[in-house]
Amino acid sequence: MSDTIRLRIITNNPARALMEEVLGVTLEDRPNWCVVLTTPQEVAAIPEGALCYAVFYLPTCRGFAARETLTPLESAWLDRRARGGVQGLGASEFQGMRAWRQKRNSRAKQETTNAGQAGNSAEERARP
Repeated sequence: MSDTIRLRIITNNPARALMEEVLGVTLEDRPNWCVVLTTPQEVAAIPEGALCYAVFYLPTCRGFAARETLTPLESAWLDRRARGGVQGLGASEFQGMRAWRQKRNSRAKQETTNAGQAGNSAEERARP
């Protein structure tokens, strides 16, 4: 797989963003073509033409959003977007990520099935 970064995710909760919003993977399983940015400095350094997806999670108090101001990370993202030159995700990118996720899940399921069959066969061969 290429080391070229194709997607930058800007978030205050990397694990949740990767699992729930984008790719359905843990931080450890994140593909190398996807980076997660969590600091204003990283956001300010996003290169021209970069494909980005920003998702921010609000702290809650009794089920309601519990703040009135932007975080430094959110402000940095708004500033970077205002400079121009970054691309957001469109329908085709979301479709591509969905396809990647399905292919990955299908491959993982097949590997699990194969491992289970191999384990059963080994157990059956070991029986007298």
